[in-house]
Amino acid sequence: MVGCCAPLIQLAVRGSCSTRALCHGNPLKEREVLVNPVNFDTSMLLPLMPVLVLVAVLIGWSLVDIIRRPVEHLPKWAWVLIVLLAVPVGAVIYIIIGRAQGERLRDEDLR
Repeated sequence: MVGCCAPLIQLAVRGSCSTRALCHGNPLKEREVLVNPVNFDTSMLLPLMPVLVLVAVLIGWSLVDIIRRPVEHLPKWAWVLIVLLAVPVGAVIYIIIGRAQGERLRDEDLR
């Protein structure tokens, strides 16, 4: 089976495996498990969770803002595409360039 899945590493696992994996349509032996050669560990994502949450909040806020407020330079559908396709740079570009400015307060408005 080594030639079948050359980029993957096959390991023998102690004990029995209740599921059978497929490698290019060929069933593997019950005691073989395919392992990712990159050694990606999901615990590495834990320190990034605050950043991922902030990016999700920024994108969500930008999308809601696009829907509720007038925009400049491009139609709303274009800003939505930019925000969704260029994460998180698209949201920052929208905030800097695309967000319509509200009316400026004058001194007479405050009196």
